[in-house]
Amino acid sequence: MLPLKPIYFAHYAAFGAHAPYINLYLDRIGLSHQEIGILSGLLSAITVAAPRVRGPLSDRLSSRRPLLVISMVGAIVVYSGMWGASSF
Repeated sequence: MLPLKPIYFAHYAAFGAHAPYINLYLDRIGLSHQEIGILSGLLSAITVAAPRVRGPLSDRLSSRRPLLVISMVGAIVVYSGMWGASSF
């Protein structure tokens, strides 16, 4: 498996590249401003809550890599489903 530094770099680079445009994309596919706000708030809430769950869990498992892989696969699944969505 790859060392963690390049994985974290790729993860945050991808997030930083799409973050400014995600709300514009959601507006373009026809979501209301309220729905866009809910999704943006949900993203922020998950960003705050996930480390508080993932940290103790990785300490208990004594390994960060499996959780990192699961998190990345989960993000890919969620964003892939978003590409095909046309409504809230």
